[in-house]
Amino acid sequence: MTPIARTITILMSISLFLSASIAFAQDGDDENKHTTVEFSSDFGGFTGQMSTAEVVPPGSIDLGAYAGFFEDMNGFFGTFRMGLLDNLDWEVKSGLLDLEYGDDPHFMVGTSFKYHFIHGEDRVFPDMAVSGNLEYYDLDVASFSGSSLGFGVGLIGSYPIWLAESHRLTPYGRLSTRIEHNDVGDWDDTDFDIGLNLGAQYAPSQRIHFYGELQLDDQIGFMTGVNFAVY
Repeated sequence: MTPIARTITILMSISLFLSASIAFAQDGDDENKHTTVEFSSDFGGFTGQMSTAEVVPPGSIDLGAYAGFFEDMNGFFGTFRMGLLDNLDWEVKSGLLDLEYGDDPHFMVGTSFKYHFIHGEDRVFPDMAVSGNLEYYDLDVASFSGSSLGFGVGLIGSYPIWLAESHRLTPYGRLSTRIEHNDVGDWDDTDFDIGLNLGAQYAPSQRIHFYGELQLDDQIGFMTGVNFAVY
């Protein structure tokens, strides 16, 4: 294991320990807390993974447009992804979220880093990566306004299947953990969640990638969209 991969593994372990500690301590506080806001604690992230374990080449830029359909809400968002190093890229996601229990669309933004630490050489092993992400959602319920802030880490695996000389289908999956703080009106809660995202990328060329992804989290949903390698 490389020094960078070892460091990331240690940070993920620390994050998991802190997440569990915060969630355990918060459970005791929530039992005595009264709220006048009917807001589901099953919130979760809504931008998914929408990429394989492979990263964008250094200096390259990808742009994407996606839609997500969930149990209590729908979302539309765009992505900006840039390669920083040979095995590291950076991504920003931003868009609008339409909640069933809210009046207007709400702003959401997130950022993440992905480190590709295992390359599936000769396709004996799948590509593997780890990611860290931060997401913010603007919320309102009835006459109350608020927000949701989440920090998560994920383990991503993918395996490309060549259908033709220039056509590739890549199934992928992400197992993630997340600390999530929701604050709406007098309802204030910090939660620890585990989620699974399963999807596939279809690439008819090197510059166009189509995605379909199923999310199994607090909110179950499906996301789809297209990514363009623009630079």
